[in-house]
Amino acid sequence: MNRAPWIDGLRFLAAAAVFVFHTLYGRPVVPRPEITQAVAKYGYLGVVAFFMISGYVITLSAVGRTRLDFARARVVRLWPAFLIAACLTEAARAYDGTALPSTAFLANLTMVPHLLRMPYLDPVYWSLMYEIVFYAYVTLLLGAGFVDRLRWVCAAWLALSLVNWFTLLPVAAQLLLDCAPYFTVGIAIYFTRHERRSVDWFLGLAALLLGVAYAVRSRTAMGTPPPNAIVVGAVIVLAAAALYWASAATARSSGWLIALGGISYPLYLVHNEIGAVLEHRLPLAAAVLCILALATAVWRIELMLRRRLHRGQTASSRVAGL
Repeated sequence: MNRAPWIDGLRFLAAAAVFVFHTLYGRPVVPRPEITQAVAKYGYLGVVAFFMISGYVITLSAVGRTRLDFARARVVRLWPAFLIAACLTEAARAYDGTALPSTAFLANLTMVPHLLRMPYLDPVYWSLMYEIVFYAYVTLLLGAGFVDRLRWVCAAWLALSLVNWFTLLPVAAQLLLDCAPYFTVGIAIYFTRHERRSVDWFLGLAALLLGVAYAVRSRTAMGTPPPNAIVVGAVIVLAAAALYWASAATARSSGWLIALGGISYPLYLVHNEIGAVLEHRLPLAAAVLCILALATAVWRIELMLRRRLHRGQTASSRVAGL
């Protein structure tokens, strides 16, 4: 199956949205115009878009693969860039006098420091924990009948998420119930594109509605005044529609989209802590250019590493660049 290049573009837009949120709203070094902050505050929804994209792409990547092959591909895809970005982030924190103790830093290199009761090297890394848990669940489901099992598990996942909406379940964190609707939207888009069962449209619609409900309720944590509920819902619906379109759209020249997609993960990893250090010492435009250049450099380095690690894998194991 061919790569869907516009999904790479969506990845970059999601990463850029989070970058804008932290830079212009979450931690502005100097006062920003009110209109700028009013727009930038919606950038946190880039994480929601990431989870939707992940639901689609991980399902696409998992179909027809063994547990070992899939798990190895996930490690190769995530860890090299994370290792480089983590070392750069720790260096930036050391320069700023806020470096983590060595034990906490080493715990972060596992990508799951929270399980080891250690603080995150960068607060934005919390979403990686969600991604890794999602990958673990997909890995467990792999094998004969994977798609059918995944469909039933998604239905049960949504049902638990709905119950959690009314009564907080003790397993909510372990089962990612607050983000389950977003992953399920992406999975349902895969189903509608590749399995073409009418029930999948209902699964996707239910997930989208529940995801909007969760986002609208949690928006109050994003500051005062909170983001507008209608805008939050509209952004999530548009993100889902864009993913559905991008999953089948073609591009005459996809090289630039692939590059943007490659930069998106390093950009997410380096923009926050390193960005804060740079913004205290450089004009905003210069700091942004430095972060983009750094993200590009990390991508190029990890791409070389990933190509070496991918040697011997089949072409099918590299679907969608994952």
